[in-house]
Amino acid sequence: MHPVKQQVVRLIHAYQAAVFRAVALLNAKSAQEPGFQRRRTGYLDAHQQFRYAFHGAGCLVTMPGLEVDFDYAKEGGCAGIDGWFLVNFLEYNPAVRAQHPLLTSGASVEEALLELAKACSPGKLTPWTAVTS
Repeated sequence: MHPVKQQVVRLIHAYQAAVFRAVALLNAKSAQEPGFQRRRTGYLDAHQQFRYAFHGAGCLVTMPGLEVDFDYAKEGGCAGIDGWFLVNFLEYNPAVRAQHPLLTSGASVEEALLELAKACSPGKLTPWTAVTS
């Protein structure tokens, strides 16, 4: 596999891990404080190190050294890959960017994603669909 595509695959895994961590924090907050989501922004912890901001169909979670933005999918869950969110994850997280030096632009990420989707077996990497009102 081409090195740029390898880095995009690693970026996808890093992004998904960050999203899963953010969702776990949101779920823990929901268990402690049901209905907290009515406040569109706030903190997920007592020390105010983990911030959330709900938007449209998703949420931006900022934690020490990492920021991750995602949307919930129509069919539930949040494991989908959207190029825009993936590029933002790369651009807004210097440590992530340092681990992926070949990904120099959003265009390179988007192009590699399209090539990967074409090369995958059906259903392995499919277009992501957000929740719409």
